[in-house]
Amino acid sequence: MSDGVIERRVRSTDSTDSTGLTDSTGLTDLTDYTDCTDLTTFAIGISRTTLMQDKSRPMSRQAYERFCQQVPDVPLFMQPWYLDACCGSEGWLPLVVQRDRSVLAVWPLFVRRLAWWRYVTMPLHVKHMGPWLHPDLRQLKHTHEYYDALLDQLPQLAFFIQDFPPQLTNHLPFYWRGFRQTTRYTYVLRPLHDADAVLARANRNVRRNIRKAERRLRVTHHHDLATFYRINRMSFQRQGRDIYYSFASLQRLDAALRARGQVRYFFAEDEQGRIHAASMLIRDGNRAWYHLAGEDPALRHSGAGILLTWRAIRYAIGQGIPVFDFEGSMLPHVAPVRMAFGAEQEPYFRLWRYRSAPFALLHRLRGFSPW
Repeated sequence: MSDGVIERRVRSTDSTDSTGLTDSTGLTDLTDYTDCTDLTTFAIGISRTTLMQDKSRPMSRQAYERFCQQVPDVPLFMQPWYLDACCGSEGWLPLVVQRDRSVLAVWPLFVRRLAWWRYVTMPLHVKHMGPWLHPDLRQLKHTHEYYDALLDQLPQLAFFIQDFPPQLTNHLPFYWRGFRQTTRYTYVLRPLHDADAVLARANRNVRRNIRKAERRLRVTHHHDLATFYRINRMSFQRQGRDIYYSFASLQRLDAALRARGQVRYFFAEDEQGRIHAASMLIRDGNRAWYHLAGEDPALRHSGAGILLTWRAIRYAIGQGIPVFDFEGSMLPHVAPVRMAFGAEQEPYFRLWRYRSAPFALLHRLRGFSPW
């Protein structure tokens, strides 16, 4: 599915010990799944991507690409090729602030339309979006000026919601423009220099489950994308839910990541060749994200989920990536699992704003809350 999304969390009925871990703690419990429903689709009905027809867009796109080439810390989720894979090349709008030919600030928006309303939301497979400034302009004395310049370019919108990257810690200019904010959390491991040191930070239940799973299972990387999707879908089926993304959307994302060497798949299988679990790690040079995962419900007591998480962490260490991001979670039964690996909380902002009372009413009638 290619609709824009925001997260609705998956609840689990698994029993846990005092640490929040069980031997059967699986990838479903370790991964925050993105909501399978577009914000406005959830609230009203079917919506569609707005095609950007304004004549300045090609120039903005070129400037945005130039900025990403020149600024090395633009997050993976905001790279133009990543957004093309998730939104379509015409499905996202780049806002840019330039002086002469120097690009000073950018802000990508996933813009959608329902009837006469336009709104901004989060695309499928995109964890964070937000404004990004040139490194020379990130001092507080500059940030308000350039955030204001980006805000002045926002189109007329019935609704706006984005999850900003954790690096963005100043939402005051947005507050002054009527945006509301809530703080959310992901869990991260840092620094990632030595595998033994990272494992030592995990609690004894995690280390025990890893050792037990390693005696029963082997980790491979050779299975095809259809196999990964099938295993991932099983976790949703176990919970009586439809998987929130289509195989076609995964193919597009995989092709973009694979072409740049920024994706790695992990499969845990036994001696009979049965795949117990599968996971997908995506990365750039600054951070790795444990993005998608699933497991066979009939085999979920083998500890495969814990094992694959550890192997993904080890892989990130081997690639010299300094931060491992679990992509959440805000769920009370998932947070202890993250902490059991020695992860620390990292806050990030969710910002939203309504500019249409009927649109807000329809959200309320459908029980949607942006926070």
